[in-house]
Amino acid sequence: GTNLADGNPHTLHWQRDPAGQVSVTLDGRSLLELRDDQGMRGFDGLVIACKDIQLDVRSVALSVPAN
Repeated sequence: GTNLADGNPHTLHWQRDPAGQVSVTLDGRSLLELRDDQGMRGFDGLVIACKDIQLDVRSVALSVPAN
């Protein structure tokens, strides 16, 4: 696994395409792939929670794919 407390920057990428295919990668390594059949309803927020490590978030980008 990836040691998130190693002092190096890491990239978490969460993507949902227009067909509902969802993928989550960490530093380019696949963590999760699934299909969301509920449609694009958006979301209410983003939560980042950590226990026992310091987390510095340098940037967050949220976007909706163009139709």
